[in-house]
Amino acid sequence: MRALRPGRGRGGMATNFRALVRLSLTRPGDGLAALQALGLPMGARLMMAGLGVVLEAMGNHLLLTVLRHVAEQAAGVGSEALAMLSFYASLGPVMLAAVGALMFVLRAGALYWVGRMFGGRGSWPDCLLTVAWYDVLWSIFLLAVVIGFVLVPPLAMLLFVAGGLWLLWVMVSFVAEVHGFRNRMAVAAGVLAAYVVLQLVTGMLPI
Repeated sequence: MRALRPGRGRGGMATNFRALVRLSLTRPGDGLAALQALGLPMGARLMMAGLGVVLEAMGNHLLLTVLRHVAEQAAGVGSEALAMLSFYASLGPVMLAAVGALMFVLRAGALYWVGRMFGGRGSWPDCLLTVAWYDVLWSIFLLAVVIGFVLVPPLAMLLFVAGGLWLLWVMVSFVAEVHGFRNRMAVAAGVLAAYVVLQLVTGMLPI
């Protein structure tokens, strides 16, 4: 694996960013290892976490707004589904960012503590970096889905499902890499179980 070098100027930084995104999506374990090898200080990791939360909130708001518009134009969409889309779209990016920040803390904490409980070796700074980088990748995916719904709505849903499954594999690979786990099937089961628990917890939120 070729190590990423700090870019010189905006062009070098953009090139390294694209290379890291591509590596993280095709070989997630190597991508995360390359990011960790940069030795980013905690301040930079927190900045990436904040960036991921903001980008994800904006992406979710755009997606909900587009989905509401598509649902309003489509036939056969139930009034309850349309009302739910309208409600979440009306929350706005600020509220979505607040909820996203809470979810980030829960996910990073779960990655660290649960991983450690099962013999993982990931540190808190590395677990925080892992979730932050995953959120950046997820935000890029959300933007692609929004563009898909605007240009070719029928194919956008296929993109959403296929991309969601792909990013689930990315998350499993990230968890295995940061904690040094070798059994990917066990990691996948753990990720799904943690997702269910987080859904139950967030289901108690008043939104």
